[in-house]
Amino acid sequence: MNFSRRILRSFIWLFSFSALTPAADADTFGDFTYTSTSSEITITKYTGSGGAVIIPSTIIGLPVTTIGTSAFQTVSNLTGVVIPNS
Repeated sequence: MNFSRRILRSFIWLFSFSALTPAADADTFGDFTYTSTSSEITITKYTGSGGAVIIPSTIIGLPVTTIGTSAFQTVSNLTGVVIPNS
């Protein structure tokens, strides 16, 4: 098997494995999936139906400080987003 085929096979296996493995520390809060550290929350995905979305300022008592780059990627009915000061 040539080098490029081995690379492609490795990539396909890695992608398949990572797609089936959920993030270890992802949780949900309302219409949001998030990850947390001991001091802050990152919104990783919005799972609601769209419309006007209000990002919570805190989740589980921790401030929401980051919205992930793909958090709204699959939402087509988004009309607005309210982002808290946190």
